[in-house]
Amino acid sequence: MARPRKEGLDYFPMDIVFDDKVGYIEGLYGADGIYIWLKLLQRIYAKGYFLEWDKIVKVNLKKESEGVSIDRIQMIVEECVAIGLFDEMLFKEQHILTSRGIQKRFFEVAKRREEVVIVEEYIVFDKMREHFCEVSATETPQKPNDNEGLCNQSEEETQQKPEE
Repeated sequence: MARPRKEGLDYFPMDIVFDDKVGYIEGLYGADGIYIWLKLLQRIYAKGYFLEWDKIVKVNLKKESEGVSIDRIQMIVEECVAIGLFDEMLFKEQHILTSRGIQKRFFEVAKRREEVVIVEEYIVFDKMREHFCEVSATETPQKPNDNEGLCNQSEEETQQKPEE
C-alpha cells in the first residue's frame, strides 16, 4: 500500500522578530490580531499554500478564538490583505488567502517532493510555477500529471513580479 500524498507542511519557519506589517496588525488589534494571523498561517500551511476564506473557516476561527467576534476576525483579515500580508487580488476576486512569502516558504519544502498538486490560478510566486512546470514536463505516463497546464504560461507571464 502506497503512502498517502502529503499536502501541507508539518511546520513552517517564522522569524523571531515580526516585520512592520505584522507589527501594524498587532498595534491595531493587539493579541487578537497576532493570534488570528498565526491561526491563518497554520491553516494555510496545513493544507498547502493557500486557504479558501469562507464562512466555515470564519466560524471555526471564532470557535478557537474565545471572545473574538466574526466581525473582528473579518476586520483583521481585511487589514492583513490591505497591507500586503495576503495577496489582495486573489482575496478580492476568489476569496483566497495566500502571498508570495507563504508560497516561497511552501516551495522550499515542496520542491523536494515527488508529487505536488498545484492550483495554477492561485500561484503568485513564480518559482513555484517554473519548478512545478519543469517537474510535470519530466513525468512519465505511469505517473499522473497533477500539474497539467502549468507549462502553457508564456515566459512573459511567469516574470510579471520580481522575486520576494
